[in-house]
Amino acid sequence: MHPDDWHLTLDMDAFLAQAGHFLRSRAALHNTPLTDIEKLRTYRAAESDVEATIFSEKPRS
Repeated sequence: MHPDDWHLTLDMDAFLAQAGHFLRSRAALHNTPLTDIEKLRTYRAAESDVEATIFSEKPRS
């Protein structure tokens, strides 16, 4: 795996646009990341001063 195969973002919506379909395609396997992402989506508006979360995904070849 090459380092340039990974993409980092602070934008949760951009992350879900890239990796969301893959994560949801096997929801049982990806239960923890999906649950954590949903918690962050739910609370991000209320917690404006929380430390930023960095999302990463490796593009499918």
